[in-house]
Amino acid sequence: MTDSSAWLIANKLNPEQRSDLMNKLFDYKQGIGISYLWLPMEAADFSLKSYTYDDVPEGQTDPELRKFSIDYGPLISRTV
Repeated sequence: MTDSSAWLIANKLNPEQRSDLMNKLFDYKQGIGISYLWLPMEAADFSLKSYTYDDVPEGQTDPELRKFSIDYGPLISRTV
């Protein structure tokens, strides 16, 4: 599940639609019974923006991961 998929589920579906979708995805009797998800560890093809969890300016590296963060920043409230 990409960040953009999660964003759409959280921001574009009402609570009833979200519950219905979760049942259709994860419930073995009402849906297809998904038991695990693949979560990309950086931006994927349909992400809301390009990012990694250790973004540094071009030409720099961070082998000690001092810039590592899972903070997604202000994009969370962006409308699509």
